[in-house]
Amino acid sequence: MLIEQVMKSTLHKFSRKFGHRGSDRFSIPGAHISCKSVDQDCFSEETLPLSDISKFGLSLLTNTPPEVNKDIALRITIPKKPESLDLLGKVVYTKFRGPGLTYEYRVGIELKPFSENKGDNPPEMQQAIEELKQMYGKRLDIINIED
Repeated sequence: MLIEQVMKSTLHKFSRKFGHRGSDRFSIPGAHISCKSVDQDCFSEETLPLSDISKFGLSLLTNTPPEVNKDIALRITIPKKPESLDLLGKVVYTKFRGPGLTYEYRVGIELKPFSENKGDNPPEMQQAIEELKQMYGKRLDIINIED
């Protein structure tokens, strides 16, 4: 089990170093995200559309992007699912999409590793993402994702 976690972590770092994800992105229609800094008590009342997700990261759309390298907590609400996904991540990029769009920025978030360690995402969240991938897993070309 420990070897498997080390291998996943190494793959995660390798994928990020070379600018690509080690897992296909997919979209979940109608999914929304609430965000907060990890040091805040409450999630924002504002919900933002989830653009895409993989087991290593996600992107969302917003008009007020968080700063790059900021650690954030995410609560993803999925239609027809009673429980939300609560995840931890780090903002890795903010991209201006253009003026006049409903959401002018795309924000990329790298998910923290999945483990029992403090500050990581619980392993059951990785399983939840895999289950969602089975349901919604049509591979996406990121260039074609819009709001």
